[in-house]
Amino acid sequence: DMLLVGTELLDVARVSQLWGAQYNRKMADIFSVQEEIAREISEKLRLELTGEDKKRLAKRITQNREAYQFYLKAAYFYQKWSPENLNRAIEYSRLAIDQDPALTTAHTVMALSYAMLGYFAFLPSKEAFPKARAAALRALALDEGLSEAHAALAAIQLLYDWDWPGCERECQRALELNPDNPWAHQVSAVSLVVRGRLEEAVAEQKRVVELEPLSPAANLVLGAAFFWARQYDQAVEQLRKTLELDPNIVRPREILVLAYAHKGMYAEAMAECERIRPLPGGNLPSRAALGYVYALAGRREEALNVLEELKPLLGGNPLLLYRAAFLCAALNERDQAFELLNKACEERVGLMIYLKVYAPFDNLRSDPRFEVLLRRVNLAP
Repeated sequence: DMLLVGTELLDVARVSQLWGAQYNRKMADIFSVQEEIAREISEKLRLELTGEDKKRLAKRITQNREAYQFYLKAAYFYQKWSPENLNRAIEYSRLAIDQDPALTTAHTVMALSYAMLGYFAFLPSKEAFPKARAAALRALALDEGLSEAHAALAAIQLLYDWDWPGCERECQRALELNPDNPWAHQVSAVSLVVRGRLEEAVAEQKRVVELEPLSPAANLVLGAAFFWARQYDQAVEQLRKTLELDPNIVRPREILVLAYAHKGMYAEAMAECERIRPLPGGNLPSRAALGYVYALAGRREEALNVLEELKPLLGGNPLLLYRAAFLCAALNERDQAFELLNKACEERVGLMIYLKVYAPFDNLRSDPRFEVLLRRVNLAP
């Protein structure tokens, strides 16, 4: 039941300690200890704090210790993008809200978690994103000045509404309120990818990793940004770092397969497919990725066999439509690829936003139907 905090302020250039303090408190005092430490450090640094700065330092997101603990767990599990962890994040958010209905950050984590469930098609988009929007709007109704809630709304406009100007407005508002909000920077990075501004996107996502170095989600998106920018060596390196943080998430391994394949490292790509297969929800992504590797490696018959295996399963898995489409594109089966992509568009599959930059669709870009598809996703020039 005790809380012991040790703080040090170091001058790294001179290798000397400028200040240090110990705080020994009851766990019930956790909020006041945070305020005390923040105030003392700002005084020792002789920071000229504005009235708004002081107000932000003194602001408590809740007075309820149980609600705060539940919120911290929700935020932790949100960073691990698997269906189990995202559902845990939602459950802990609910527990936090039960304890304190006005805990705005818990509503925000719930919104982001539902958004990711819809984005990865762990839940149908048309079910997940309305729940995400309701949670984000509830947070904003409680506190219009909550940066995280504006970032959550920006994510929904990006991944579901395909409303790029709206997303940009909400990102700007989130960053005005808190320039160090990692969620806002991450949504901003992805919106830059979508519009083809890849170098800027990589730089923006590097900023997210600086702010959240231990977040699997932040590291994954940086690896994906390198892949979208066709920087395959950097993508491989970054995705390996992501897997050190959490080896049990499908998505980083899936992108790693694609990066290996585009580097011509087919054996490594196939080995990675085998590592995906036993993970929760990994069987179908593993098969689709393996088919793509076969296609790039010139093993057409084996790739076609994988495609035939996947066809009976397409009806109940929106994200599989997208995965099967890039396999068809690699095989130059254009009619099938466009049929699948149009169905994915109808299902509002979140990954459709990457059409403009996704290397697996390079074979389709010269076809007039590709521009029609871009218009459906609001990506036409």
